[in-house]
Order: sequence, then structure tokens, then C-alpha cells
Amino acid sequence: MAQQSVEAAAEKSPVAWFCVLAMARKNSDFELAAQATRKLQELGIIVKFKPRHTAPPAVEAVTHTA
Repeated sequence: MAQQSVEAAAEKSPVAWFCVLAMARKNSDFELAAQATRKLQELGIIVKFKPRHTAPPAVEAVTHTA
């Protein structure tokens, strides 16, 4: 397979763009993440992320000494 056809296939691959999106988010590369999101939208795939929720802080044990 010629290099151009491999690149063209990758350009139209949702899997490839999702991998780009995942790595961009992991590396805090927001510009690349936005590009990957747009490419996925062009391919008919809408990606939405929910904010990460952290558990509320644990209650601290308080020890009183007399």
C-alpha cells in the first residue's frame, strides 16, 4: 500500500482520531484535542466528556488529649 493511501485511510479513521484525542487530552494539548474532536465530528462522531468528579475529602479524625 502506498504511503499516501495509508495516510488518507488514517485521515478518515475514527479510531486513529480517537487515539489522537486521547493522547492530546493526556498531554494537555488542547489545540490538538480540539482538532481531533473536529475531525471526529466531520466523520459523524460526536464526543462529549463529563467532568471528572472527585470523592469528597475524607473526614479527618480528631484526637483530643486530656
